[in-house]
Amino acid sequence: MKEQIKLHENILTVGFILLFMIIGISEVLGQSDIKENKPLINKGQIEFISENLKEYNNRNVIEKVYLHTDKNMYTPGQKLWYSGYTVLGANHKETTFSKVLYIDLINSNSEVVISQIQEIDKGKSIGSIVIPEDLISGDYQLRAYTNWMRNYDSEFFFTKQVKILNTAFTDIVDVNAIKTANTIDLQFFPEGGDLVEGLSSLVAFKAIGSDGLSREINGKILNSKGEVISIIKSIHKGSGFFYLKPNKEEYYYAELNNGIKYELPKAKKEGYVITVNNTSPSELLVRVQASKFLRDNPFSLFIGQLQKQKFYQGEFNFSEKPYIEIKISKKGLPSGVTTITLFDKKNRPMSERSLFIDNEKELIVTTQISKEEFNTRDQIDLEISVTDAEGQPISADLSLAITDSEKARKDTYASNILTQLLLESDLKGYIEAPSFYFKNKDFTTKSKLDLLMLTHGWRRFNWEDIYKKNKDTIKAFNFEEGLVLSGIAKWRNNNLLKEEEIEILVRDKDGFTQYNTKTDNEGQFKITNFNHVDTVDVVLNSRNKKGNLRSVRVYLNERKQLNVPESSFRISKKSEENKNKLYIINSKLQKEADSIFDLQFNSKKVTVLDKVVLETEIDKDEKSNPNALSSTFGIQPDAVVYTEGKEFQSFGTLLSRVGGLTVGTGNQPSVTLRRATGSSVNGGTDLLWVLDGVPIANSSIVPIEIANLSNFEIERIEIAKSASNLAIFGSRSANGAILIYTRRGDGRVRKLVSPEFRIAGYPFSKEFYAPKYNVKKEEHIKPDYRTTLYWNPNLKTNKNGKAIVTFFNSDVTNQIQIDIQGVSEGILGTYLEIFGEED
Repeated sequence: MKEQIKLHENILTVGFILLFMIIGISEVLGQSDIKENKPLINKGQIEFISENLKEYNNRNVIEKVYLHTDKNMYTPGQKLWYSGYTVLGANHKETTFSKVLYIDLINSNSEVVISQIQEIDKGKSIGSIVIPEDLISGDYQLRAYTNWMRNYDSEFFFTKQVKILNTAFTDIVDVNAIKTANTIDLQFFPEGGDLVEGLSSLVAFKAIGSDGLSREINGKILNSKGEVISIIKSIHKGSGFFYLKPNKEEYYYAELNNGIKYELPKAKKEGYVITVNNTSPSELLVRVQASKFLRDNPFSLFIGQLQKQKFYQGEFNFSEKPYIEIKISKKGLPSGVTTITLFDKKNRPMSERSLFIDNEKELIVTTQISKEEFNTRDQIDLEISVTDAEGQPISADLSLAITDSEKARKDTYASNILTQLLLESDLKGYIEAPSFYFKNKDFTTKSKLDLLMLTHGWRRFNWEDIYKKNKDTIKAFNFEEGLVLSGIAKWRNNNLLKEEEIEILVRDKDGFTQYNTKTDNEGQFKITNFNHVDTVDVVLNSRNKKGNLRSVRVYLNERKQLNVPESSFRISKKSEENKNKLYIINSKLQKEADSIFDLQFNSKKVTVLDKVVLETEIDKDEKSNPNALSSTFGIQPDAVVYTEGKEFQSFGTLLSRVGGLTVGTGNQPSVTLRRATGSSVNGGTDLLWVLDGVPIANSSIVPIEIANLSNFEIERIEIAKSASNLAIFGSRSANGAILIYTRRGDGRVRKLVSPEFRIAGYPFSKEFYAPKYNVKKEEHIKPDYRTTLYWNPNLKTNKNGKAIVTFFNSDVTNQIQIDIQGVSEGILGTYLEIFGEED
């Protein structure tokens, strides 16, 4: 039976794939000198494996995501601030492929309660999520991924647990009162993948409860005769190990002290066992055994780093030795998860072992704080220094959160950018306290990290995928260049608008942007980099050969919710009740203070505004016209012409009433906007013509669709020529803009031939606000119960590796936690420290 062994891609474009192929092994393990073997180069096998790996990597670029949040606990109405890092798995540098990041907030029923689409700009995504008032208390999951990542298992999406505390719903759900079944799932993981009869193996195990969290166990391993083979006890997070040499036709099981029994995997009659010692900082020691029948077959040893195209391969003879041991230098190996795989002469993977390489390449982040005892509203200065592993200053892209440690403390061993991108993003299953495995470099910590690799060693791909002949299969999900605006265009008679040019005008807070595209044979069109922030107005125009507008119908495609597999969800252990209560009390006090202050402070503004309204006479037409420039564009025009009188007046006649305009003759007169000096506004002649808020042309003559209007259809004409007024319209208005607002005899706005839409772009996120108490302001009378004192999602150190920030303490904070995450040219860094004294 052909065994399919899945293999992890440590994506330094498969990083270092170590392939081991051996000849002869004896049955009994013992001590043996390690001798240098002289390889006989087998170029054919090298080329076969390396070319297949190279092709696979070219087709399977890996992207990874990490979200840094200001804290892990929130109440309704608060903002969850985040800074997203999207990097390439190969080198952890910013992705150059995906430009769109999807972010979901998921409840314990695996339902998406909030979904955001955020821009990826040079690998970063910055934003916030307002926690809705109607979310019940409980554990929620923050999930982030790119469209391209959907081609692979959703287990590799970024996920993070956050807690929502809502006192309004405490009677409905109490997350700390949730009961979980007291059942234990005990899983066994033979090193190398299989137990083999007659070969001694290390067998790792992991015990987890129904909540997905570890359980500590004690028990024993017995054979089918009931004889005790080994005593077992978990040594870290429900994990442990024992040694077993399976006998022929024998089966084995574990019995815990509570009497529950679990079967071990059945041993194979023949096979390979691979054992790795990864505790040395400089080298790996690999030992390989094989069944007697397999010892006569030749195997090759292959070590390769694909990016540098260096390979080593040789054929080995074990002679009379019971096993072979190979030393492999760690120098040059990339930090992170990698895999050793044993292949036979037919290039079939026969055994594998995942391991973690730590070459200490991460950033070194340190801080200096101006004080370590904090009084109410103290000014605090923080200097951040970043160096590389050799201590050289380095410019880094960071995000910084400073919080009240007593109320919103992050766990010391929680996930961070280092653990996420080097460890968690390459392994399936939930990893408890991942930062524990990076706390130091001592033997005990390294051994527990290796135990984690034995029990979580799931890989991203399998070799059958790599060897597939049909390697040009199109991926289901593409890299996204940006938001997509697409739809179908039709004539007014509902016939398709086939292979016609259309222009798409977009108005956002920065002004106007124009896109030009063409419909296909089915009337469909698409803009793939429609990157705008917040809600924007969109107008679609179609013109005839003379440049005049034509009446068309446009139906935009809705932006659909992505069909993403349900996220695995776990309910956390009973959390610190005192901290939860303290956080809730603090949040309620802040909300009450905000409400009282807003009522008192803003009521003064309302009174003032009311007086202005009462004393200001507003023109009736201006009140009724929804297209008034001052309200639509937020500017005051340089000149306004209101239509009046019952006698017919042409558009040219109306324009001639505007000072500074030179108007020609004819049905479509030429128009020049001039300064008092006699020169045109910017030395050109083309004006921007805007009809009912829609830019329709840049021309020195009146567009035909405007030229035929009269005073009976026009409500007013407005002129914009000053730099401040023209800024919103962009470069198209360099020589001035003329804005025409229409009406019918009954006061209704004239119906346009161009379809208009209002659609959402990327979410607009306001800058994090923190009071500065060194400058007196009326708002400072408000009590300050903030738990996030400072948040900077995009902090950069200078060439000397330095950055300085200043923030102010709240009214109640005695102890702060500083949380820094970041990256510099693919080198990762993290920092978490507490300052001050607990109350």
